[in-house]
Amino acid sequence: MKYGWTEMKTWGDEAQDLIDAFDGLVGVYRGMPDVNPEWEDLAGRHEKAKQAMAEMVRTKITNDKDVRLKKLEEVKALVKEVRNLSTEIRTRAQEASTPKPQTSTKPQGVPSTQSAEKSAEKTQPEELSKPSTKPAITVDDLKRFVSSTPSLGLKDTPDKYRGRADRALKQAYSNVTDSHLEAVEKLAKARYFASSEDSGSKPSTTPAKGVDAPVDWTERVLDVNGAKADLSDFDSTMKTKILDIAQTDGRGHHGGTVLSGSHGSCLHWRLGDMRIFGNVDSGTFTLIGTGRHSGKGNANYKVDLLLGGTANAQTG
Repeated sequence: MKYGWTEMKTWGDEAQDLIDAFDGLVGVYRGMPDVNPEWEDLAGRHEKAKQAMAEMVRTKITNDKDVRLKKLEEVKALVKEVRNLSTEIRTRAQEASTPKPQTSTKPQGVPSTQSAEKSAEKTQPEELSKPSTKPAITVDDLKRFVSSTPSLGLKDTPDKYRGRADRALKQAYSNVTDSHLEAVEKLAKARYFASSEDSGSKPSTTPAKGVDAPVDWTERVLDVNGAKADLSDFDSTMKTKILDIAQTDGRGHHGGTVLSGSHGSCLHWRLGDMRIFGNVDSGTFTLIGTGRHSGKGNANYKVDLLLGGTANAQTG
């Protein structure tokens, strides 16, 4: 069978490197700045990068080691190109916005010893005070970076995320400090590492000065009674998937199902051979239960309900 990028995530650890690399590509691609059409060299590369990304998203690949490794190299190459291109666009924009020094129209001649000394005295401070070609970072830049740079999967950690942010931000901006990186780490913990409480290190929800309070996505996962869902019985992989459903407003679901009894209908998501059942609405995810296939074919499921009991489900 052939799968797209979303379905590929059900392949498990064997495809984790490719999944992580593609998630990273999505982050750097979303952060790619707009380019002035008059900069034909950069505009051409910008368009090629967009076309390459569109083609990669459309691509269906088989669960074969050689195919996965080949695609992994393609993803890494495109990540490198997008990062380099983004840096060059920002540099070109900064250069374009920096006023050029005026050239003197006075006729050239042999300067006197006194004027030459004065000129030498002025030259060094002016050279030392030349502004950096990189722009100064702002709070909005921090927010954009975190929102456009997702974590790299289950093997990722807040420390690794901060390290990548350190390299990426210092490459693009001139005044990145530890305070900026701390703010990025706090935002990333709340957005992508909400399940890190399993390891005993609960992420801080105190926002940095000037930064909006991050969303605690565990508060956005509810049971059918509207209360905060108890996820303590789920392993970290299942928790991460459930929180991802809430964060993405249900992106990547596999269609509707009809539940037996009075439970009505809902959507379902795949996680390996497991299925997650629930509904999304206005930034919240109502978790009904989890289960696997039952009976013949792939249309019937046995659902273990979150609040106890079981139900049968059938795809529409």
